[in-house]
Amino acid sequence: MKKKGILVLGICISMIFTILFVPNVSADSTATLTIKIHRIQKLDPIEENASDEADWYYYIGISEDGGKNYDWAAPNTIPLKENVDDWMVNTNHIFTGITSLSINFAIILCEADESPGSDDLADISNGGYVGTNFFWDDLDDPINPGSLPETIEKIIFSYNIYKGSYNLKTDELGGDLTKVEDGYYKTSGEFDGISIDQNDAALYFDIWDDYNTPIAAIGVSNNYVKAGQLVNFDGGLSGASTGFEIERFQWDLNGDGKWDAEGKTTNYTYNKADTYTVKLKITDSLGQTDTDTAFVFVYRDIGALFSYTPLNPAALDTITFTDTSKIVGGKIISWSWNFGDCTTSTLQNPTHKYTRGGLYPVKLKITADDWETTDFEIKYIYVIEYSKITGTVKDINGDPISDATIKLYDNGTVVKTVSTDSNGEYIIPDIEIGTYDVEGLKNNYDNYKKTDETLEVGENTVNFVLLLESQAPQAEFEFSPKKPTAGNVISFTDTSIYSYGTIESYSWDFGDGASSNEQNPKHKFSSAGKYSVNLTITDDRGNNKSYISVLNIAEPSPGFELIFVLLSIIIVSIILSKKKNKG
Repeated sequence: MKKKGILVLGICISMIFTILFVPNVSADSTATLTIKIHRIQKLDPIEENASDEADWYYYIGISEDGGKNYDWAAPNTIPLKENVDDWMVNTNHIFTGITSLSINFAIILCEADESPGSDDLADISNGGYVGTNFFWDDLDDPINPGSLPETIEKIIFSYNIYKGSYNLKTDELGGDLTKVEDGYYKTSGEFDGISIDQNDAALYFDIWDDYNTPIAAIGVSNNYVKAGQLVNFDGGLSGASTGFEIERFQWDLNGDGKWDAEGKTTNYTYNKADTYTVKLKITDSLGQTDTDTAFVFVYRDIGALFSYTPLNPAALDTITFTDTSKIVGGKIISWSWNFGDCTTSTLQNPTHKYTRGGLYPVKLKITADDWETTDFEIKYIYVIEYSKITGTVKDINGDPISDATIKLYDNGTVVKTVSTDSNGEYIIPDIEIGTYDVEGLKNNYDNYKKTDETLEVGENTVNFVLLLESQAPQAEFEFSPKKPTAGNVISFTDTSIYSYGTIESYSWDFGDGASSNEQNPKHKFSSAGKYSVNLTITDDRGNNKSYISVLNIAEPSPGFELIFVLLSIIIVSIILSKKKNKG
């Protein structure tokens, strides 16, 4: 339908915020509230000509004095939509400067008719019935923010508008009936259960704010102190919503329900042994509060004390607890231990094992010989979920091997590497419970053989003996002279290498049919040529190795005898020649 000149006067949606509590706040400590009008739907015929589509408009205002006075949104924030029965509005209305925590609001929806003064008030509440026409005053005049015709002021209290409440602290919506559809709140005149035509419409909206309640947090210099020791407290870890401040810190330092101090920081001296509950209450600039609680354990200067070793135990480690309690004017006659894992002891100095890692509160309670005076101490022990491995690397005769390398594998990846000491012993600490492969490495021992052992780590200390077999000996020899000749004596010297045990036998094959079982034999080759000399050695474990060297035996060089023979032949030849000439 056609619109009359009363665009702004149609105050169709008005959200009025009623302040239930107004604390003293600073000028900058205000919240922002956002109302989003998502969708408006016609349900009953509402326009003057039933065949036309609806012309929607609305107006939004807020009140911070219980609905007595309103601050209306400027006209340019109030949309008008003509000739649409289902209007996807999707408009945010932002209200700043909110100083209230609990808010009431109302929504008014109107449809503009062509005839002056005959605009209709739509029913979007489960509160009651409205006629087909609602006559307005001064419809031809624009509405200025903060100044509405008297008739509109009365409409705000109609049963046909939506009235709700919203809490900035809890973000809870209250008031008239709504249903959540497609992520929005839906309010409708059909919710009143009346089936006759009463200008019913549906309106979808959402509402949110930027305020968060404060969070109190106590910082304590020491939770476990002896009587007479000063304890410092700090509330500086507390926090307020953005734009707000914590204006007040209140402390109950001894648990008597009374506020003992104010300020962000404070301190207190506890002169009596007890467990004290400390409370911090903070108040932000909107008047909202939060409380945090801490505990201070105060023990006697003469009271229950204990120590334990090791200081960083692992699961299944044996932990020794030592009572170091002190008492004046009597003696301690009983000890009661609670290890925090449902086990106890009455020994003065007990031992204990934890099956799993974790943080355990250990409590020692002592009783004096009057059976009335008692004291206790609590310590928290962090048990590591680790094990450790100790072991020895030995050879097959049981002798330790020093400087061997031990590697621990987890699914093929080396996770720890250690070495053995002079006694062949090693320690692999801080091992998570699980299954591992162990490898022992040592030069000249079975080519760095990896063991086939799988180590199940699940106890506090696992002792694992690793056996390494040594390498077989390496056969080698030397000979002299370096240029041997036939008929001359050649000396062979064994230079074999072995790292473990002894060489039990030597077997020489000189390549000319001769042999020897000596370690360092001598031999003559009768004729020149090339001979393959083979030395085979065998150790005391039956390991054998061979070494072959090819010797080139040369013919012997001419000596003095040959020269004498030649000279003799020459002399005889000369004599015979002279005799022949004389004859």
